Amino acid sequence: MRSILYGLVLGLTSLAAALSAAGNTLLVVIEDEADKAKYSTFWSDLTSRGFQLTYSTPKDTSLGLFHLGEPAYSHLLLLPPKSKGFGPNLTPKLIIEFVNAGSNVLLALSGDSSVPSAISSLLLELDITLPSDRTSLVVDHFNYDTKSASEQHDVLLLPSGSSGKKGIKDYFGVEGLVALPRAVGQVLGNESPLLSSIVKAPATAYTYSPKSDDTEADDLFATGSQISLVTAFQALNNARFTVLGSVAALEDKWFDASVQAATAGAKASKSSNRAFAEKLSAWTFKEAGVIKAGIVTHSLNETGQKTTDITKAGVELNPTIYRIKNDVYYSIAISEWSGTNWTPFTPAAGDAVQLDFSMLSPFHRLNLIPSQQTANATIFTQTFKLPDQHGIFNFYVNYQRPFVTSVEEKRTVTVRHFAHDEWPRSYVISGAWPWISGIWVTVVGWLVFVGLWLYSKPAQPKQDLKATKSDRSTRTSAAEHNMATMATPLHSISAATQTVDKSCPLPVLHLTAEGPKESRLLLLPTELLTQIIEYVFEDSSIGPVTHMPNGIAVLNSSYTASSKLWPLLACRQLYYDHQFLALAYTSFSITSPFANIDARLISLAPSLQSAIRSLTFVADDRHFRMLIAWGNCPFDMPNLQLDTLAIVLLSSSRWHFLFDHTRDLIQLLRRLHNLKRLVFVRNNASVKGSFKTWCNRLIGLILKIDHEQRYLVDPPNLEQVWWSWEYDAKAQTFTLEAAEARPLMGEDEYMRRSLGLMETLRVSVESEEWNPDPRSRVMYY
Repeated sequence: MRSILYGLVLGLTSLAAALSAAGNTLLVVIEDEADKAKYSTFWSDLTSRGFQLTYSTPKDTSLGLFHLGEPAYSHLLLLPPKSKGFGPNLTPKLIIEFVNAGSNVLLALSGDSSVPSAISSLLLELDITLPSDRTSLVVDHFNYDTKSASEQHDVLLLPSGSSGKKGIKDYFGVEGLVALPRAVGQVLGNESPLLSSIVKAPATAYTYSPKSDDTEADDLFATGSQISLVTAFQALNNARFTVLGSVAALEDKWFDASVQAATAGAKASKSSNRAFAEKLSAWTFKEAGVIKAGIVTHSLNETGQKTTDITKAGVELNPTIYRIKNDVYYSIAISEWSGTNWTPFTPAAGDAVQLDFSMLSPFHRLNLIPSQQTANATIFTQTFKLPDQHGIFNFYVNYQRPFVTSVEEKRTVTVRHFAHDEWPRSYVISGAWPWISGIWVTVVGWLVFVGLWLYSKPAQPKQDLKATKSDRSTRTSAAEHNMATMATPLHSISAATQTVDKSCPLPVLHLTAEGPKESRLLLLPTELLTQIIEYVFEDSSIGPVTHMPNGIAVLNSSYTASSKLWPLLACRQLYYDHQFLALAYTSFSITSPFANIDARLISLAPSLQSAIRSLTFVADDRHFRMLIAWGNCPFDMPNLQLDTLAIVLLSSSRWHFLFDHTRDLIQLLRRLHNLKRLVFVRNNASVKGSFKTWCNRLIGLILKIDHEQRYLVDPPNLEQVWWSWEYDAKAQTFTLEAAEARPLMGEDEYMRRSLGLMETLRVSVESEEWNPDPRSRVMYY
């Protein structure tokens, strides 16, 4: 008998336990006690799920959200008041503090009465905007209930909040249609990633004010999918704030009301308001969409094992130090609250939990694989090789998705370099084999040479010495004759001795046994010779920048300027006569980001500096910081007269923060002379905020600063050089062409001339892909 009573008490206790993962105390604020009966079914559903409901009115002086500095309730349900607000105990500031403390709020609105200004102020804190006309509601002439709103069309029949988006879980989908009578529409801001729309209005819906019957289309607050009827806000501390545009949707009469859509052939059916209200309140009060991280482990994986039970292998778990190029194993257990207990978490289709192994930026970003499930968790694992970089790294999992609580787990470890006794022997390293072979070839070759030199030739007889001396004197006389012939002026050499060596591209002066023979090339007229030399050097088929098969411009690492200057080595006369022409037609490339470009240019004579027309160098953030020190000409060298200066971004695993140098670069462009064309080549580098976005912001800031310096500064500060621009989306290059500075003119004339430029910039900005980096959305114009 005692065991039966004990089991009965235990069963009742389990039924009374709240299904929420955040507590079971719920404060319901309703202004009129008589209105409680309208929502009796909703209250009974909450009570059956284990919530302890406390009813209060805004006028209750004992009402308070906090007790001893802590939230007095786990959740808050606010029904729309008929007065100007919720009173001094429920100000917007207190409600925001309530959310910041980790509690959840469900706010219902109604189009039957005007929305208090206090609620509008509260929602503006969350970047949610309500219509300025406080009596506005949402009307749709195509998606309404023909039974209850055949004339007003203000009872919307819509499917539930099934997002349908790839990678997002649906916690609000129910069968059938949801009735939203006299709903208040909301418009969500674009800046907050914490906002999500659960139910959006159809494309045919619009906001309507019953007080003004002559509302024009241009005066509408919002239309179509701009309107959110049910909105979810999840704070950084995972507290939830839900805005329901129609409080009447929670009334008993709409929980099982018979509705009929306005579409042709539609039949009457019961509304799904009760099921939708259950799912909406379950998500708001953290009965659904709640996940947490469990055990996090990482260890060495030198044996290549992929089992999750790594404790059996005798490997140390969670070490604080690793070595570069170690194979490591990482696992994290993630659980999801099902309403009664923790269950294994399964991401939505098309979604994955990602692991970042990062220092300042990620060196690895890997999708974690769900390799095993326990009774209450899914274990996500991944194996990878550590980068060849020592320092302080983090195993970082930051899983943030709409309608799901965020999971953030960071484990900091040290990655050291190889110890002295950990380097492999030289004969094991394949790259050392040529050097080892060279050592032994040198040793063997020296021994063979010594052996041959000592033992290969016998001693010469004495009778042959005289013949050797006579042959030596004969060769000496022939050499003296040749030297005398070489001293003879070129014009005195017989034309019959002038031959052309056709095996050499540029025939030059040759020394033969009969004497020197001069090439005919140097005897050509100067104009014809110059055209030939120009034809040789003007070949531009190969340059510092090449294009991949998909059209993207990248650095040509195999290109060298010496490959185009080799004709100057044909003879000294050709070198002195045409060195300036060769420099003008040659594109010079500096591929090392650590090269001292200024020192290389200063080492040249001023005349050689002025002959250079094309220069390409690889740049990182250090080079962009040095641009401001150039002065009025490239590299602060007045002798340098460049036609093209190409800046190729360094392609590596590090990010380029080009937005940090935009303003300094514009100040340089306004005064930069001795340069006709400036080209930026992305070179498949990682640009924070995207390369095209930076180009658009650079142009926008050029227009803005030019306008400020002309009309907001006294006296006007005009630019010394004006630049036209062109962005090649296929090659991913950005070109600036120097032009004459624009004269001083009236502001109206200036704006009229700039209208075409601003329109081109607007079209380019609208074609940008959305980027999660907030700096890419900062507008400079």
